[in-house]
Amino acid sequence: MLGFRRDAQGMAHLGGVRISDLLARSSVGTPAYVYDLDGLGEAARALEASFGGARHLVAYAVKANSAGSIIRTLAREGVGADVVSGGELEVVLGAGIQPSRVPPRFA
Repeated sequence: MLGFRRDAQGMAHLGGVRISDLLARSSVGTPAYVYDLDGLGEAARALEASFGGARHLVAYAVKANSAGSIIRTLAREGVGADVVSGGELEVVLGAGIQPSRVPPRFA
């Protein structure tokens, strides 16, 4: 996984590319949010695999960040979602997380 790192000059890199170059190529100004979706997907797969055959549910806490790109990436990896509001539930269902992968909050 390439992920985030700094080079010898202290420049930030993501996925092996300088973040400043990514921003320049995309004409995005700063401040900007930059996500390593490939790294996120890889980490989700590794976490899922770490449980082996044990019954489990990896559930992302949507309260941490409800960006659609993040939720869609995790949905593709089969990750569930921990939600605390109807709005968060709407976001995760719209992003492709299966209802069975959203644990009930109150029994």
